[in-house]
Amino acid sequence: MRPVPTYTDEEIREIFHRALLGRGEGGEGGIEHAALVEAAREVGIAPADLERAAAEVRAAREQTALVQQAETETARAVRRRRRAFVRHLGTYLVVMAGLVALDLATGPGTWWFYPAIGWGIGIALDGFSALTFDRERVFEKKLRKLERKRARALGEGTTNRHRSDVALALRELDRSANKTAAHLMRALARKLDELDAKISSHSPR
Repeated sequence: MRPVPTYTDEEIREIFHRALLGRGEGGEGGIEHAALVEAAREVGIAPADLERAAAEVRAAREQTALVQQAETETARAVRRRRRAFVRHLGTYLVVMAGLVALDLATGPGTWWFYPAIGWGIGIALDGFSALTFDRERVFEKKLRKLERKRARALGEGTTNRHRSDVALALRELDRSANKTAAHLMRALARKLDELDAKISSHSPR
């Protein structure tokens, strides 16, 4: 007796994907949602279960995209911070070289130490901040900002859809009310005609 074959989760996904490709419903652009629902129904997966799983996959994809975008923006912020320190240091060296030359040309060369020490403390603090840049904190801040932006976009979309649904419902209610009023008016007219005909038939000639 041949053993019953079993498959891992990865193999099941591969089989499912190849079966859809064999039907001509996939390709480089992926598999359309309708084709996926139809294929799931054929293998006994309830549409509600598939919709829930698809929603989870889309949410995970969106979260991954947000994380990647936050990482990119964080790396860009780190580069900007370090470039700013390098520019600051370059400006310090150039200016201090000019002050030293000016001091030596106009006197015994002693006062340039004071701006060098005062500004140098600022340079040291700036360099320490650039070298110990809290990348994780910046990443979390940017990720939260992107998530809030996405949440606002989803909320506005939901609100717009809700408003559209309400507007459609009101239009449908108004249309139904007009139809009902017209129907009642026609029924009333028929009743009046029947009553008038009865009165006419019983009136003495």
